[in-house]
Amino acid sequence: MRQFTVSAPNAERFWRYVDRGGPDECWLWKGAVGTRGYGNFNVNGAVLKAHRVAYAIANAQLDSRLYVLHTCDVPLCCNPAHLYAGTALDNKRDAIDRGRLNPHKSAYTVQQVQAMRDMFEGGMTYQQIADYLGLPHGTVWNLVTGRTKPS
Repeated sequence: MRQFTVSAPNAERFWRYVDRGGPDECWLWKGAVGTRGYGNFNVNGAVLKAHRVAYAIANAQLDSRLYVLHTCDVPLCCNPAHLYAGTALDNKRDAIDRGRLNPHKSAYTVQQVQAMRDMFEGGMTYQQIADYLGLPHGTVWNLVTGRTKPS
């Protein structure tokens, strides 16, 4: 088993780039972001995914063969309470279950997605929109940000 750990100085530096909110809120990464929307953290010249670093810090280590999955579906989230380790198969099943790996378009129309975007631009948070519409937070985030396309 290959273990990944984060030294205390790197952990201290890491948390400076995270906007930590309440225990149930997403803790968003404020540093560099990669092309797929995940935070990047540099350790001795190696670029690591921020959510993996957060998980490793919170759990003292991480088996480097495992994925770190989000319960919230927010790639920039580093809240350890929203993260869990899983296999490649777990990651794929999670993506299918949450509609991120569906080859078909979403069940939401262009007009419905535009209404969600208008609410967001009007000042509502993703969670407020989700609560108002009775949808999962991740579904709203994926649709508003364009990660999932309307039908």
